[in-house]
Amino acid sequence: MRHATTALLLVTSVTSWPMGTSSVLPKPPPRCQALSAATLTGGATGTTAAELVGAGNAKLFDAATLKVLDSLAALGQTHLFADWPSPGSDDAGKKRLGEQLAKTSAAYAGGLAAYVTKARALLEASARGDNPFEGFAPSVPDGEILDFGSAAFRAMEAEGLAAARTTGFVLVAGGLGERLGYEGIKLELPVELATGKSFLELYVDYVLAVQARARADSGDDSIVVPLCIMTSGDTDAATRDLLKEKRDFGAAPGQVTIIMQEKVAALADGNAALALDPDDRWSLLTKPHGHGDIHSLMKTSGTAEKWLKDGKEHVFFFQDTNPLVLHTVLPTLGVSVSKRFSMNTVCVPRRGGEAAGAITKLAATDGDASKDLVINVEYNQLEPLLLSATGKGDENDASTGYSPFPGNSNVLVLGLKDYVTTLDGKDEGVV
Repeated sequence: MRHATTALLLVTSVTSWPMGTSSVLPKPPPRCQALSAATLTGGATGTTAAELVGAGNAKLFDAATLKVLDSLAALGQTHLFADWPSPGSDDAGKKRLGEQLAKTSAAYAGGLAAYVTKARALLEASARGDNPFEGFAPSVPDGEILDFGSAAFRAMEAEGLAAARTTGFVLVAGGLGERLGYEGIKLELPVELATGKSFLELYVDYVLAVQARARADSGDDSIVVPLCIMTSGDTDAATRDLLKEKRDFGAAPGQVTIIMQEKVAALADGNAALALDPDDRWSLLTKPHGHGDIHSLMKTSGTAEKWLKDGKEHVFFFQDTNPLVLHTVLPTLGVSVSKRFSMNTVCVPRRGGEAAGAITKLAATDGDASKDLVINVEYNQLEPLLLSATGKGDENDASTGYSPFPGNSNVLVLGLKDYVTTLDGKDEGVV
């Protein structure tokens, strides 16, 4: 815990809070959705790829790839198809671009058409200076504060231990250790120097310890506590190699699964034109995406659905270099079970104005409670939001010395049934 505090702060959402409507920010106001077809498509509605590149070039692609190309043509991405040479010239390059567009489209829920449409709406809202919090009033969310070693802490820990039997763990590990002065994956860095145990070994050891205790307490040796790791193109091979070398650190075959996030298309301008490599006209520029990809991957990989069918009831999400969070697993699960929360997030104390995101409740000012959100608000947005709504900024509470808005740790516990229902909704896990 930061600031030498001995308190574990658990800030929770109401049970009915729909994850499918969440993001770092609320949905753009309705006027962002009421854009004309010409605006959203760059004025190219109805245009097909074949019309742009010619029937001969169109024959280079299968039906699935052509469908992707057609959707992009209809959205005004005509620069992708400009000045294509006649069939027989650069055919390999054309195919390479088509295959890359199809692959990138398949990796994003709703495809590249949804990606471009959403990007344009967000870019246009930003250009207009829209207030993303318009129609919401901020307040401190409901929460639980557990003092380490207290009777309440021990009670929640005991309840969480029982819940751990039906919990799956998800480790988000898409980044390298460059900011730490290390060129490899962060998961192979040592947690401490006495034994040199790596982060990944520590995490697998913890999962296996939870599993062993669950089996002993229940008398059921068939209990398996799964671990899913999200990698990226930068970390996937090294993570798999480490697990292979260490024989999954003692985990059973199939107990540790890996899902890899793909890169997304880079944008060239404020109209969300897909960027091509300036040195290779047949190559789409891509970029790493955020950790929010884990949710769409939990859906597309079938992991969330499988865990639900296997009888799992909760999912614990945590980050790759946060070993102290393991101390919060059981009490957080206990709070989730006892309060019947669909979503629970572990928070830490933060000072007023501290450069850390804050968990905040946003209540709809029209009184419609179904719109209420409990989300992370970035520190540079929290101050003006509070000033506008209350006349006071992000100030410390005199009785505690900390802001009443707790810090976001990016550690979540989700009720699996509600999570799967949300993943099957219109957003398909896209955060």
